[in-house]
Amino acid sequence: MPEFRGSGVFGGGVGLSKDARNSVVLTDAARKKFDKCVAALTAMRWPDGPPKDTTFAEIQAFGHEVGRMLGRSVDEQLANRHAEQYQGCSECPSRSQRRVPKAQSSAGDPDL
Repeated sequence: MPEFRGSGVFGGGVGLSKDARNSVVLTDAARKKFDKCVAALTAMRWPDGPPKDTTFAEIQAFGHEVGRMLGRSVDEQLANRHAEQYQGCSECPSRSQRRVPKAQSSAGDPDL
């Protein structure tokens, strides 16, 4: 697998913590998509880059805000994909028997 390489929108590369650099590996194609996503997000806040009087705290706050948004989106997508594996029959944890969940009630909770 290719290594995670920072080639961010600000020219010098994405400044990542040691843990972040070592935990996620992106292909070259995924890296290009990631860089485009970062560029689009930063352009929404500062289309021409941060103004000269922008503090590092403001830049960092925006980065953390985007990071939380991205983290929630990744969590949601992976949780949904994981849940899809449990559609249909499953073992009943209390009886070790197979069951098929009934249709969902009008409240949105499954009738079990």
